[in-house]
Order: sequence, then C-alpha cells, then structure tokens
Amino acid sequence: MRTDLVITEAHKAKKRYGHFRSTHEAYGVLSEEMAELLDEIRANNIDGIRRESIQIAAVALRLANEDHPEFLSRSVK
Repeated sequence: MRTDLVITEAHKAKKRYGHFRSTHEAYGVLSEEMAELLDEIRANNIDGIRRESIQIAAVALRLANEDHPEFLSRSVK
C-alpha cells in the first residue's frame, strides 16, 4: 500500500497551501486532480496515474481531517 505517500503528500500540500477555505475550494482542488488523472489515464501513463491517484487520495484525506474552525463554521451541520 502507498498510504505513506498519501500522508506525505497531504502534509506537503497543507504546509504549502494551508487549510481549505471552504468545502467548495476542496471540491475544486479534487475536481482539478480528477481531470489530471483522466489525462494520465487517456495517455496510459502508469507513473502519472499513480501520481495523480496519490494526489486525489491526499486531497480527500485533507478534507476528511479538516478541523479549522473557520472551515467548520461554513459547513452544513
């Protein structure tokens, strides 16, 4: 399993970009990564597919673990 790579990528992204500002921002990032994965699938590039899959998992992990008070106050409860 490549869970260590997902966790590393999630930490790296959070350090670089900070917290998600909203669920819409998180969705936008996830959507962009999905489009990049589709490009790699169409190119049949296994290295790119792995890279983009790890990035998608990292975004999902960040979203699942988001606990920033400002983010939570904008979420539906």
